[in-house]
Amino acid sequence: MQSIASLQASVQSISRFSNPCQISRGPLQIHRLLLGLILIFSTFPAAGFSQEAPQKPARVDQPLLLSQIANVETLEKHGRTLFEKCERPDMIPAMEMWLKNDLKELKGVDRTRPLGMMMYLGDILTEPMWAATFIPVTNVDEFLGWMCSMSPTPGTFQKVEGSADRWKVVFGESTTIHAVTRGNYLIMVGEAEHADRNFPDPGPLTEPFAARYDASFSGLLKNIPVGLKSVFLEFAKTTLRADLQQRDNEPAEGYRLRRAGGESVIKQFERMVSDTEEVTIGARLNRETMVATIELEVVGTPDSKLVKAFSAFPGRHSQFGALLDRETTLTVGVSTILEPEQQTLLQQVWTTAEQVLKKEIEKSIAAGKPGAPTDIDAFQPLFGALQRSTQAGLVDVFVQMIGAEQSQYEVVGGFRLPGGEEFPLALQKLVQLIKDRQPENDRLQKLELDVARINDFPVHRATLDPNGANRRLYGEDGGELAFLATPEAIWFAAASKGQAIAALRKTIDEAAKPADDTTRPERAPILVTAEISRWVDLIDRRGRAVETFKEESAIAFKGTGHQVRFRMKPSGDALKLQLEFDDGLVKLFGRLIARSQLGNEL
Repeated sequence: MQSIASLQASVQSISRFSNPCQISRGPLQIHRLLLGLILIFSTFPAAGFSQEAPQKPARVDQPLLLSQIANVETLEKHGRTLFEKCERPDMIPAMEMWLKNDLKELKGVDRTRPLGMMMYLGDILTEPMWAATFIPVTNVDEFLGWMCSMSPTPGTFQKVEGSADRWKVVFGESTTIHAVTRGNYLIMVGEAEHADRNFPDPGPLTEPFAARYDASFSGLLKNIPVGLKSVFLEFAKTTLRADLQQRDNEPAEGYRLRRAGGESVIKQFERMVSDTEEVTIGARLNRETMVATIELEVVGTPDSKLVKAFSAFPGRHSQFGALLDRETTLTVGVSTILEPEQQTLLQQVWTTAEQVLKKEIEKSIAAGKPGAPTDIDAFQPLFGALQRSTQAGLVDVFVQMIGAEQSQYEVVGGFRLPGGEEFPLALQKLVQLIKDRQPENDRLQKLELDVARINDFPVHRATLDPNGANRRLYGEDGGELAFLATPEAIWFAAASKGQAIAALRKTIDEAAKPADDTTRPERAPILVTAEISRWVDLIDRRGRAVETFKEESAIAFKGTGHQVRFRMKPSGDALKLQLEFDDGLVKLFGRLIARSQLGNEL
């Protein structure tokens, strides 16, 4: 009504000012006319929108770190299933009694929602981080009463006078907790001023993480102020570059190589800090399969250089693909492409290595040792193959450990190296040259060249040292190593005496078989699998703890899977590192917990 009255008054004023008779009297009347128009237009917002203009919502204080547990109910179900599957159902009543008697049934807690903690930066760099714990509650008073009763020093709580959503909890004379509600949550902090923050509702905040993980810890780097991130980044780069200065008496070649490697690391670090939005490590258990997964996920800013780097890191068809799915004690496979910066750095490495080797040969000749300046020519096929492989940008490597009994293991492997048709013979000539130039090296002199042929390529053999590891794997004599080169790769096999060439032949033959891609899961750029049951057999330590572990392992692994798998692969705007544990390992974990709780600690 006040706005309408103002408009009416303005109209009356303009009516007086706009009388034609008065306008003709001079400039003063024109000024009055303009003043009247201004008065009318100034009242339009008030007349057309009688309510006040909406204010911008208050800025929500987002945390830097976030830890969450999906909910209490899920953990209870996991516990029951775990003890049932590991054949320790006697632990279920004990778990239920612990919840009922020791935790007093978590009165006031909503067991179906996530709970956890948010961490915040101090207002200035010198202040420490502080925590805000969030608990889903069904009844605030009931929960606070439960919390006060659980402490060794009983506490009291009361509502803050004049506030509808704030409580103060006091334990003894020195500990005070300030609590405030947000949605269905109670958020607790240690300082009164922290309770004034505009906290986010923990429900929507934790929902994306609770949907994927039973428990997780996240760094929400997107919530770091841009200015603070820039200051940290510049400080870190300056510190790292200070260590890249040339050191006293450092050779120029070594310095250039170290400098190039350091600059590459700085560039990767800068990209990671600038373009990373979230870093999360989380764990989950599939109760149907009893497979547990631990995952590290790095999420980049959409369309950033980091995300483009992720997308350029896919799995590639491997020359050794037919071998990667066979049953082994350990398999490591890497099949991916190099980034341009990595290609440039590796090319510098090979060039520098060749230059350094040439200088060493010249120094050796000058010292009167056997050799000729042309010796460096024998290395050129090897360095040429390394340069061509780097230019192609492909990395294709595998290593496998095969066997189930001590002294009868085999370790085989290979890496792609496109050396060409002449490479196998060139490598043999290189090894022979090295032998001729070092007659005092007994181990090198025992290296046998062209002792057998596989697909018409020469196989070479060396004796391994009978040290502890070799004796456990290959027998008391330490075993032997066989290797050969093909136009596309270098292969090797280590095994017991007289068995290495046979292991190498079998591996190369199996690699030539067509891979069954129809049943194979998506190939990750980096893959590691390990049969833990076989590694348990290799433990040679003695003692009660080891014997107990082996006893429980034998029971848990019976009729179950006992493999650990590691994969690193891109996924949309993220890069994921996944570690999976088969059901047998999860059951072993449950049995060890049960044994510990009954007083039979490992």
